[in-house]
Amino acid sequence: MEGYGSSVQEPGTPVAPKRVGSAAAYALFVATLINVLGIGAVIPVLPLFVKGPVGGGDVAVGLVIGAFSVTGILMRPIGGRIADKRGRKLVHIAGIAISAVGAALLFISAGVPGLIVSRLIVGIGEGWVYTAGIAWIVDLAPAEGRARVVGLFGLSVWGGITIGAVLGSLILSSAGYDAVWAFAIAAPLVALVIASLVPAAQATAQSASEELAEAELVGGEIEATATPSAAVAASRNQRGLLRWVPSSALRPGVALAMVALAYGSFMSFVVLLLDHEGIGHGAAVFTAFTASFVLTRLLLSSIPDRLGSRPTVLIAGLVQASGMVVVALAGSLPIALTGAILSGGGMSLVFPSLAVIVIENTDSARRATALGAFLAFFDIGVGLGAPFAGAISAVGSGSNYATAFVIAAAISAGGAMVGFFGTGGNRRMRHG
Repeated sequence: MEGYGSSVQEPGTPVAPKRVGSAAAYALFVATLINVLGIGAVIPVLPLFVKGPVGGGDVAVGLVIGAFSVTGILMRPIGGRIADKRGRKLVHIAGIAISAVGAALLFISAGVPGLIVSRLIVGIGEGWVYTAGIAWIVDLAPAEGRARVVGLFGLSVWGGITIGAVLGSLILSSAGYDAVWAFAIAAPLVALVIASLVPAAQATAQSASEELAEAELVGGEIEATATPSAAVAASRNQRGLLRWVPSSALRPGVALAMVALAYGSFMSFVVLLLDHEGIGHGAAVFTAFTASFVLTRLLLSSIPDRLGSRPTVLIAGLVQASGMVVVALAGSLPIALTGAILSGGGMSLVFPSLAVIVIENTDSARRATALGAFLAFFDIGVGLGAPFAGAISAVGSGSNYATAFVIAAAISAGGAMVGFFGTGGNRRMRHG
């Protein structure tokens, strides 16, 4: 980080004392959480606004809400690449500012098209904030604790969306739509102030693979400590799409998308499944899933650091899939709650484990690009989950919710297999 020492270190690693890095990581978590509070506050309010004052229908609601994900998916890798070239802090702060601009557009009366534009802009902002933020906090964290740091940082988004949604509903009931829009602007502005005070991580202008390539071209020499792993050597000549989606993110990303598809299916259809089976209490089951997810992240997020990322992906993914099957076949509320707890706990550990696989097999100068692409796979999986489950449920006479859950669980189990067996050839990178 700037201003905290002058010794030469691996690009992308902090040079601050550990206590300074910890303080910076906490501040970064808080800034990201507050920014997402503004985004979360709008989510339960927009459908009411579209169908009420705007006069739109269900299709309009879907377009407005879904626009956010489109730019999030497309802009994460771009934001990551800029973060690698220009610094994590710049992209993180720019993303927060973009989120505020998108929220400000809610005050402009432009109907459904105006709301879609607002959501597209906010999607860019959120995509940049989290992509740069996760790369930034990894730079600040010790290598042996990366899974825990990545897992806990993810709660900034999960908590922001959840708490923000509650705040948005309360603000709407007490002060109206304009007050919600004002909060959606104020939250990122506060986050902007906090993030601007966090020390920037050291710039990563040249990767180890680039340094090796340059030395080969000019016949020069490099330090003996700059010995790349197979993953780094493979990235030396990556061109085209691999500039934006590094190969180190592909298999972990596919694994994540498969598990996330099951999560999207669960989130969208668990209420309908339980109502159809005569169990009901879908909200309570979803709450059990959420509570298990959060508690597992808080209490067990160091497991991948101790057990290993690949074994954790396999075990957690299979637990997540098993939990979905239990919910699908549950004949009573206690069994459904048990399945939700299993599914939430397993899902909680899959993401940080796969993220660490990406981090450890990506050159530090391309880390944010790889993480941005990796995060886009999650968005794609969640986005496909609802229509996938809906299509399976509608087959034949309809209401095949249990079948949809079982098939989604099988895909999730397949993702766990990809995460374990498909990444076995990757070797942890060392640059001295």
